[in-house]
Amino acid sequence: MSDLPPGERPGRDRPAGVGLSEDVGSRAAGPDLRVPGRVRLPDAGTGERRARRAQRSGAGRRRRWLRLAGLAVLLLGLATLAVLGYRSLSGGDDAEAPPAATGTSVVGRAPAVSTPQRALLVQQGALGRVVGLTVLVVDPGGEGGRLVFAPAGSMVEVPSFGLNPLREAYVLGGLPLLQQAAENLLGLTFDQVALVDAGDLSALLRPAGTLAVELGSPVEVVTPAGRVETLFPAGVVDVPPDQVAELLEVRGRGTDLDRLVRHQAFWRAWLGAVEGDAGALPPATGGADLAAVVGALAAGDVGYDLLPVEVLATGSGAEDDLYAVRRDELEALVQEVAPGSAARSADRIRVQVLNGTGVPGLAQQVQPLLAPAGAVVSLTGNADRFDYPVSQVVYYRDEDLEDARSVQRALGVGEAVRSLVPLDVVDITVVVGADFAAAGTNPSPTTTTSVVPGA
Repeated sequence: MSDLPPGERPGRDRPAGVGLSEDVGSRAAGPDLRVPGRVRLPDAGTGERRARRAQRSGAGRRRRWLRLAGLAVLLLGLATLAVLGYRSLSGGDDAEAPPAATGTSVVGRAPAVSTPQRALLVQQGALGRVVGLTVLVVDPGGEGGRLVFAPAGSMVEVPSFGLNPLREAYVLGGLPLLQQAAENLLGLTFDQVALVDAGDLSALLRPAGTLAVELGSPVEVVTPAGRVETLFPAGVVDVPPDQVAELLEVRGRGTDLDRLVRHQAFWRAWLGAVEGDAGALPPATGGADLAAVVGALAAGDVGYDLLPVEVLATGSGAEDDLYAVRRDELEALVQEVAPGSAARSADRIRVQVLNGTGVPGLAQQVQPLLAPAGAVVSLTGNADRFDYPVSQVVYYRDEDLEDARSVQRALGVGEAVRSLVPLDVVDITVVVGADFAAAGTNPSPTTTTSVVPGA
């Protein structure tokens, strides 16, 4: 088996390059070597060197005495602390009991966090398909943040399976593959990923109770008899927890993008209910605890964004809608939503991952390793053969050598290879060999750079 059908093998176009003959091993090592400058020795007979040695010797003795004195003070201090600690633990006169827990907390305020918390909430519809994805990003201060709504029909590179809608990643590889596809698209990693169905949503919202959701337009469906039925009218609508899934899932008479407008209205209502009421925070469900993220968002200002897309195709149902991601606008959005947490697209290393062993799913193991190195997997497929013993990290320009080394270190195995055949669609091609398959998903890192003829 392989990652793509034989008819779609990029190896037929030999994207990894052929005619690899330039030895970069010795030349590449040049910048990493530092030759010390020449130091002029004083002329013999002046006594200058002897005076310097005497000066260094005296300074050395003084430093040794200072170190011994400091050590003595340190030992005395440790002994004193040990005595005081023993008296405290043994309940001596000076021991103080820890303050008793008061059982109170600051309502609606989340503890400050040093780095943004990021979560991906995936809604599963009645038929088991993914119908919505929401990216939640908490501000670095721990209060407020941003929400990004992604259409499930957004076309993305799915590791091992090529270009597919986001929702299809879940069908092909479950939640882990969907997470990989989303992280690869955004250049972000998620602290939490939660898959929730109608029952999970109801449980999450039960502490908050009925929500007052303001809808800009009615949610209507056409019955088999051809009549228009209104499920939720326009205006402020009271939506109990067990009806939220329907509100978010039903496409209505608009597009899938129109449906995501309802998602924003729902989140406004939910965060408004949680603000000021810690008892309204959601419980742990669906294998994830979203209380910290939801509480932090409710404690401050929240911005709402739609993944920048353009319509490719629409149909009668949400599963017929397909969207192309506008990459330039996505870059700007990610930098705004999570500044400093993702490399700009111009700086991200474009990587093609080719399966050189025939073991299925290797690209899915490679992608999570490359993301922290600032790489984005742009293409996946099969190599020209399946008997590569050593993984190859192929680069096409001299200025991409450092990027190749970064990818190689992230991969943990293999060797960097300079191709003499140019390729513009990617910066690096990773041909996954038997060494990676043998090492598993967490191979020990090595750093080698060499040329392997033929690829």
